[in-house]
Amino acid sequence: IALVYYPSVMDFYWFVARALFLLESQPELPFEEMKFARDLLGEIMRSKGTEFILKHAIIEDDYVYWVEFLGNFANKTKNEDRIFATSIAVNCLIDIWTQKDGNKRKWRDDTTENIKEIIEKAVSFLEDNDQDTNGHFNAFFSGDVKGPSSNPYAYPATISQYLNGTQVDPQTSSKQQLFGVWYACKGFIPKSEYESQLNQIHFESKVPNEFKNMNEHAFPYLSLIHI
Repeated sequence: IALVYYPSVMDFYWFVARALFLLESQPELPFEEMKFARDLLGEIMRSKGTEFILKHAIIEDDYVYWVEFLGNFANKTKNEDRIFATSIAVNCLIDIWTQKDGNKRKWRDDTTENIKEIIEKAVSFLEDNDQDTNGHFNAFFSGDVKGPSSNPYAYPATISQYLNGTQVDPQTSSKQQLFGVWYACKGFIPKSEYESQLNQIHFESKVPNEFKNMNEHAFPYLSLIHI
């Protein structure tokens, strides 16, 4: 799953969690691949996925909330996206730890009291801080490239061509030739070959070897105040 347009980590987890809930809500699944995905996602999201979400929770007395990156940089801590991040995190946990019961939901039998308490305290935080307009900012949707480290054309690929099938060599082509190029990775690249490509130039760009967080470069984003 690639969410290049969504810089929010909790967005990513919510997309996975809601897909899991939908899969588990079906009495029967038509394909074995869907059953495999359901079982695998369930195992992951109720272990490592939940651990990640809880690890980043901020607990203050009777409240639990989450923050991401808007307004927080260097010595500045504004927590401008905490309402959004908390809302998404709560929806993640609910989708992971509840199951369909008619037109309602109910807790899964393996839901711990700690998880229930975390969700309840997070909901209380949202109810009591709904008017916190400063915390309503969010990067719900953004430009796909956040800076040099998230430029997809700088990385190794196995497909580089125009839609008409004309091949484009990323080692000898300029950035100006990128328009209309279908650039992707298909199949498996052997480790030795991939490591070799990491030292190559792709469309006049070196392969980034470090992600410098969301403050690497200015990028446009859409903030929906009512989300």
